Amino acid sequence: SPRVELHDYLHEVFFWIGPYFAARLLLADVDSPVRVTATSFAIVAVILAPIAISEALGGSNPFFNLNYNSGEFELWARQIDRFGATRAVTSWGHPISFSIFLAAAALLSFAMGIASRTWRSRGVWYAIAVIATVAMSLTLSRTGWLMLAVGVVLLALATRGLVERRGQARESHCF
Repeated sequence: SPRVELHDYLHEVFFWIGPYFAARLLLADVDSPVRVTATSFAIVAVILAPIAISEALGGSNPFFNLNYNSGEFELWARQIDRFGATRAVTSWGHPISFSIFLAAAALLSFAMGIASRTWRSRGVWYAIAVIATVAMSLTLSRTGWLMLAVGVVLLALATRGLVERRGQARESHCF
């Protein structure tokens, strides 16, 4: 096997660990980092959903017009079909990675809806979860559905007590 050079290790460190530390530094002084993260995922999912719908209905992907690196462009900027249907990829380059992102956005939005104190906020978060799930269905990827299913089960287990306490609090205010 070829010898791995130091610059290869440094590239991997900065490529993978750099964004992690950048996010940790940016979120370190935020009062509610989970809310900021969920909001960021929700905003991107809502922005990309119309592009995914257009792409799945046969429209063009505007990200395919951004050719800054021809090698990468040839690899990622192409439509992928499954069973004769176009799979939405938007800016992600592959439907599987896009579906994983949308599943995470849907789960974060659903969790924020569960944790919300007002009906209005809860409704907005649930609506975003539905938008992300609909967009995820346009990727025709099983991976996103699996992630969503496992996440919903884990959310149900983790929030069971919260929902029960909320229901008991409502009952105690009725009398």
